[in-house]
Amino acid sequence: MQHTIQHRPFILDQLRALLRRLPVHHPKYEEVLQFYKRFDAGFAGEQSIGYHLNFLRDQAFIYQGLSLELKEKNIKFQVDLILVTPYFLYIGEVKNYSGALQFDLERSQLIRTIENRSEVFACPVAQVDRHARLIKLWLQQHKIPSLPIIPHVIVSNRRAQIAAPPHHPGIYHSDGLLKQFDRLIQTYPKRVLSKNQLARLDKQIQLSHVDTGTNLLQRFDLHVNDILGPPRCSSCRSSRFIPGYQTWSCQDCRITTRNAHVSCLYDISLLINEPLKRKAFNHLLEHLSKQSILRLLRQYAVYDGKGYVLSPEKFPASAGNTKV
Repeated sequence: MQHTIQHRPFILDQLRALLRRLPVHHPKYEEVLQFYKRFDAGFAGEQSIGYHLNFLRDQAFIYQGLSLELKEKNIKFQVDLILVTPYFLYIGEVKNYSGALQFDLERSQLIRTIENRSEVFACPVAQVDRHARLIKLWLQQHKIPSLPIIPHVIVSNRRAQIAAPPHHPGIYHSDGLLKQFDRLIQTYPKRVLSKNQLARLDKQIQLSHVDTGTNLLQRFDLHVNDILGPPRCSSCRSSRFIPGYQTWSCQDCRITTRNAHVSCLYDISLLINEPLKRKAFNHLLEHLSKQSILRLLRQYAVYDGKGYVLSPEKFPASAGNTKV
């Protein structure tokens, strides 16, 4: 089949943008930072199973980080891993947890213990089972023949110790993925999808992936004004960052850069998709002339009659490379 598609969650770029926009002394900064670290670790765990997935490219269509939608129910959901074969559809919920992991399926919770300290998480098994139900409805929505849907939980951290009920074999380290896949091939030998149906499903999945991100201002109870401060130095986070001839210079650590204003606008474009007045941009880029700000808005935004809406697609790829 030779087909692998991996999507980077848009929320990661949004979180990085939010961390660049918030002052480090802001009351919500640490909460956002910890949320970002957890999300980034989860994505790293999803990527780490790539070695094992390479061995399955001839047997399955492979999709990582898909965001799908049930339009009739207005439900959006993200799936870490989907393996599509003519015989069954495999769903993997990938967790990058460390420590001793106890899966309490009766109470739908995961208990992690590190150095005699326990922490309770939502149960990944319940989560992947829910995704299996949603995938079944999604297949019906697109008139795809029903095929067996197999939900499993993959622990990508090799040092994690797994304690799970013996009657539930669908919880294992990533090293066990190939063995489990081979077992499923033997368990489900009946072909359900024809070659044409498989191709149609593959096309529909690719067309249906929609990752619009998250309203992080609402998620963290932030106001627009919290992120409309001036450009900050990417090295020391100082706001004493002023433009000179073709460069911006930090008055504290003396680092210089050419496109601090563009990176600043790009971050805003990831976090706000509503129109902003010229006044907001004048405050955001207070060191630039009004004529310069207007030129930037004409280049990177669309005026909708109420204000200017920044469009991430209009910015160069380098705009998002500023470190957190």
